[in-house]
Amino acid sequence: MKYIRPIMSQNKTSFTSLFALIALVATGHFLIDFMLSIWPVYKTLAHLDIGIAGLIAVVAISSGELMQLFFGKLIDKGHAKKLLIIGPLLGSAAIFFPYVSTYMAFFFLLLCTTIGSAAFHPTAASVLGAIITPRRALIMGIFQMSGNFGLGFGQLFFTTTYEILSGHTAILIIPAVVLGCVIISASIKAQEPTKEHISFATIARFFKHPTLRNLYFIQLCHQTVLWSTVFLLPDLLVARGYSTTIALGGGHLALLSGAALGCLPAGFLGDRFSPAKTIVSGYILSFIALYTLLFQPALSVGALLSVLFFFGASLGPMTPLSLAVGTGTMPELRGMVSAFLMGLVWIVSETIGIGFSGILADCFASDGPMKALSCIGLYLVAGSYFAFSLISEEHRAQSAELS
Repeated sequence: MKYIRPIMSQNKTSFTSLFALIALVATGHFLIDFMLSIWPVYKTLAHLDIGIAGLIAVVAISSGELMQLFFGKLIDKGHAKKLLIIGPLLGSAAIFFPYVSTYMAFFFLLLCTTIGSAAFHPTAASVLGAIITPRRALIMGIFQMSGNFGLGFGQLFFTTTYEILSGHTAILIIPAVVLGCVIISASIKAQEPTKEHISFATIARFFKHPTLRNLYFIQLCHQTVLWSTVFLLPDLLVARGYSTTIALGGGHLALLSGAALGCLPAGFLGDRFSPAKTIVSGYILSFIALYTLLFQPALSVGALLSVLFFFGASLGPMTPLSLAVGTGTMPELRGMVSAFLMGLVWIVSETIGIGFSGILADCFASDGPMKALSCIGLYLVAGSYFAFSLISEEHRAQSAELS
């Protein structure tokens, strides 16, 4: 596929190439996040110890996502196309959970899945970053939507396949194989290499930048709450007596559908009122939704799904809004800024959200998932602080421009 010029000046052929490129990357994002959703529900399906399952997640996710630094260098050396193929294939290791029975085997498969994620996400960001267009926020919104839908449909589709085929879920490898074959035949060019690579010095430079620092902690706080909810929601809903369909996939689908569909209206609001103000509103609304969910245990199914959808719609758009601000802050380093605001956030947020939340829930004698989420929900308060700080940065920048 050719290096894309601005959308509004495209001829039919280049617009078709642009659409095909976004479709390929979005499909890969759907598949990767689909696979990442499986461990939280499988540990409930298989009646695994929630504390051990959380510990496995801590080690596997922190080790796997740390590989983003290594894959970032491979991207700059021209291996983007290979990584787009390897990522979904390796990430599909999660579908083989039903074929093993030891915690060590579970760990190995989850580690492969997270390494696949680490290979795919910075590569996808680099490929999309190569598109020269004024509609970057829209493209990032589409990219984020595809991942959220993958997370959303993953649990319900996996559990349905698991039940219908009596645990023979290997068939779910087919979409990743088909995608790999399509990418092999495509021409994909990533962002032009920069002279600077992700390093500890680069990371320190980003943390010294007030806008990027605020964006990092905004991302960290809401992603930690989101992953904690994804991990503990099946156990929370089972304990409250909801049906298997709702507890093992339906509630999760409502949460992530909200996260996906909320991206587009939030993008319009961000363009109209500023991303920072939209993020602040999202934090306030998500706080209300989370504690309504936790402290109203007798919600009807309709009310439960509505609260989960609203919660997801409040949290989900924060990532594309943050990326739109971050990549605009340092456009010459947009690939590395994306890795900073995604990969280096996920290393921590998934470790705490999927790992520590399970260990924390195991510490309570009763109603562990609810109490653990009540504690982790306080990250929303911290995130609001950094969001308000981002608004202050916007005001200072505007004042500097006027003067």
